[in-house]
Amino acid sequence: MAFLIECRYNNAQLYGLNSWIATLEILKVSSASATKLLSFRLESRNDLDEGKYNRWLTTCFTKIPKNGTHRNLKIAEIHSKSISPNAVFSLSHLPTGGTDDGGAFLHTSRFASAVILYILLIVATFLIPPMPTGTSYLAGTIEKHRRLDKLLGPKIILVGGSNLAFSMNSPYLSAQMGMPVVNMGLHGGVGLRYMLNEVSSRIGPGDIVIVSPEYDFFWVFLNGSTELLEILYAYPNAVQWLSPEHLPSLFQHYPSLLKRKFDFWSKYGVRNNAVDAVYCRDAFNEYGDVTSVDRLNPKEFQTRHAALNIEPMPLSRSFDQSAFDALNRFSKLCSTRGATAFLTYPPMATERIDLNGNQQNLFLLDSKLRTESGLKVISEPKRYFFPNDQFFDYCYHLRGSARMVRTQRMIDDLHSFLNSRHR
Repeated sequence: MAFLIECRYNNAQLYGLNSWIATLEILKVSSASATKLLSFRLESRNDLDEGKYNRWLTTCFTKIPKNGTHRNLKIAEIHSKSISPNAVFSLSHLPTGGTDDGGAFLHTSRFASAVILYILLIVATFLIPPMPTGTSYLAGTIEKHRRLDKLLGPKIILVGGSNLAFSMNSPYLSAQMGMPVVNMGLHGGVGLRYMLNEVSSRIGPGDIVIVSPEYDFFWVFLNGSTELLEILYAYPNAVQWLSPEHLPSLFQHYPSLLKRKFDFWSKYGVRNNAVDAVYCRDAFNEYGDVTSVDRLNPKEFQTRHAALNIEPMPLSRSFDQSAFDALNRFSKLCSTRGATAFLTYPPMATERIDLNGNQQNLFLLDSKLRTESGLKVISEPKRYFFPNDQFFDYCYHLRGSARMVRTQRMIDDLHSFLNSRHR
């Protein structure tokens, strides 16, 4: 059955040379059969780039919702130097194999093949000798959870990635606030959703929960990366903090885990329990802060600092709405439990901000977090910009006295916010 889906260009971001990733807003669906899982051909009904690209075709694979009005269609790739705002497009059924049934059969076969491939990858992952997970950096989560479990009264819970692990002085925070602190920060690769899930059951009356999420979560990594799989090896109990939303990410990153295991095995051998001097299970103090950096000799410290990793930030102003939704649900849970949830920003190397002129994006992010996260935002991004020489080996990992500076600013911001509420 033929049908037509009318769409309007909504937003786009540069994806590659002369290519854009576009989101289309569905305006009209002419037939109920459009709700089937099919392959479509996307055609322009308007001239693009002043007639130079007045026609383009692409294929996307998606499921159109029954009520298509004002819904976003799954990402499609558009080969054009520019896209005219409010351009209107039509989606027409692109038969595969001559009939709808043939196309459906083909898609089913591809899906089955993909499932079989991932099963084989998972089996291969377990057959390759494991990395030394018991002494790994991610295994540090075991001690963090032990501390979280034993702190039964009001406490401060720090939630975030390695920006908290490497860039906090939790003993000082505890002394200044008069409350025990547990720093749950570990690695951004486990994803923001997992970080929120893992502390949810331990939040109680009088708790102060401070979320300091890495910026990348609001574009990518909400549901984690390869490290989410690795933490399951290091701490099998962590499976209880997975959500259905994690499944696609787990499947997606299994090949990467397989490669990491193979690389480790080929470099160190099957029985080698190589342990990094910084990234290891005993890297942390009893509060959960990384202190292993302080044990490095000056030469080793400078070698690692010389390799400081300053990655470009995402260019897009199209944030992942699911991240804001997850924070909002978490905020409501904290409120229900009698706790107060705050949000503060991570330290960031100024060079990373300047690489692509990202300050405006961060200001937009700040505005969106204040209105949509449900958390009490106690700082601004620029308050935690630091010069490059204040970082250890990564643009979120502060060194030496800069950790105390960051901690003091967090305390001041928290006091300032609380005092303003009591005036």
